[in-house]
Amino acid sequence: MVDRAPDPASPLDSGQPDPAVEPRWPAIVAMSGLPFAGKSTLARALAARLGATLIEVDRLVEGREGLPAEPIPERLWFAAYRRAEALVRAELSAGRRVVYDGVNFRWVQREKLRRLAREVEQHVLVVHVTTPLAAILARQRANLIDPVRPVVDRETFEVVRDRFEPPRLGEWAVSYDGIEPVDEWLARVGATLVDPDAAGETPC
Repeated sequence: MVDRAPDPASPLDSGQPDPAVEPRWPAIVAMSGLPFAGKSTLARALAARLGATLIEVDRLVEGREGLPAEPIPERLWFAAYRRAEALVRAELSAGRRVVYDGVNFRWVQREKLRRLAREVEQHVLVVHVTTPLAAILARQRANLIDPVRPVVDRETFEVVRDRFEPPRLGEWAVSYDGIEPVDEWLARVGATLVDPDAAGETPC
């Protein structure tokens, strides 16, 4: 699913990041975290506040109708990620920034997004959602009873958990603990995400 939020009336924060430390403006804000960590909730808030296009991999699964009771086959997930990447390229080519809502649990997946951003001489900010595992497992169990998102089977979840590669040195990243109220987190990290045009700055 692709949603375009209205442009915000003002930047997130009046503060500015140190230009010697990090680039000014992310063309892509890429969510990264375990299933049920709360990435989608944060992604929607980010897209609304940044006036960005929201691309949700979950909603791009071909043939999905509502919330299927069974896990989605791997081949359909792969196809959804390919569709999402094509949409990212189209949005960047049109000069729009993107909030990309996917698991992005491996470095190579995030590097694909960085390659797309480099095509337009821009950058990727990774938002690493680090919700405690106990809270994630509780949400996963609740989703089996009352589905609010696609079912993730135990084997797939454990593969993602065991092979998860947190952002490493050289990746531009911020973290969200899944506990802090979203509005408070947005206010705290707002300077990192500010639009350079609104702030009178130029991306590095």
